[in-house]
Amino acid sequence: MTDDEPCCRICFDTADSSANPLFRPCHCAGTSAWVHVECLDTWRRTSVNKRSFYECDACKFKYKFGARVGDQIFVARLLSTAGAIHALALCLGSLIGWASSALGLTGMHHARFVVGDWFGPGTLRGADRDNAFGHVVALVAIAAGLCIAFYWIYSSLEAWARRTARHAQHIVLDFQPVD
Repeated sequence: MTDDEPCCRICFDTADSSANPLFRPCHCAGTSAWVHVECLDTWRRTSVNKRSFYECDACKFKYKFGARVGDQIFVARLLSTAGAIHALALCLGSLIGWASSALGLTGMHHARFVVGDWFGPGTLRGADRDNAFGHVVALVAIAAGLCIAFYWIYSSLEAWARRTARHAQHIVLDFQPVD
């Protein structure tokens, strides 16, 4: 390692890769100027000083935040709205329902296999009280299952959207000093 070669101020490594590049996030100069992206992100998350998340501890420069790719910001903004999550959950739920029907998992000719002899001629016309009760129980179970499935899909999509939005909004940008 030479004096001219950039070195990470946290891990003291000189490796500079495209996956974990060395960059200058603040006004610090000399050996404190350079830091790896992953090292800085780890420092920002684990520091006991809450200000470390958004400013340099040494020079007090407030980091510039943004995204590496412009499309990430668009996706983050889109996924931060509740309407988009609802629409995505509805589309995904409909797709799952269509796929299971297309595979014959919920087709009417397979319904008797799933719920037994509850379905039959005259069950809803009062022909047999036990069959009507079984029919109601089956419908309640199906409705509860659908509610649970949609809740799981919605909560999973919402968690994924939050992670994506948080990642896109909290990337520290490289500081370009004016010579």
